[in-house]
Amino acid sequence: MDSIKLTGGDAALYEPLELAVHRLRCEAGFSEIEIISRHPRIGERAEHLAALGVTQFNMSIDTLDPRLHAELCGVDDLPQVVHALQRCVSTGVPVKVNTVVMGGINDQEVPAS
Repeated sequence: MDSIKLTGGDAALYEPLELAVHRLRCEAGFSEIEIISRHPRIGERAEHLAALGVTQFNMSIDTLDPRLHAELCGVDDLPQVVHALQRCVSTGVPVKVNTVVMGGINDQEVPAS
């Protein structure tokens, strides 16, 4: 096993996240470390995490509608989440964005093909 995903609750809220990434890379020898988050705090930690060896950021954004985002997530933080996503992208580390398409809720945001 050479890859690991850090998630659960939200990895961005785990205070010793940088230490964990360092130890997973240097002591446990993981070659792939993915951080899964939807919290804006991941943005302020992204550069340091990238330098420590995170190989992918994975963020969840189910809508770009601020009102719907607040309704779905229970918090009005869409601009902060988008900014965090931009900061993750700026590290040069690959970023995956997950969206759950829900009929009658956010499906109108997905272009028909």
